[in-house]
Amino acid sequence: MPIDLDPAAFPPGTATRTLFHKAEIVLWRTDEDVFVLEAWRTFLPYVEGLLADAALELSAR
Repeated sequence: MPIDLDPAAFPPGTATRTLFHKAEIVLWRTDEDVFVLEAWRTFLPYVEGLLADAALELSAR
């Protein structure tokens, strides 16, 4: 299920556990435009790869 990241629905200080593709993560909003993503150490290479791919895709736009 998608998470509504609008500040009204997910304000700073809010955290949730969810799936990021196949990795279980904790997503925490620490400020209006700042998020912390935590994952188990065993998932880190996978999550880092997903984030790197997303960054490349966004930079190509």
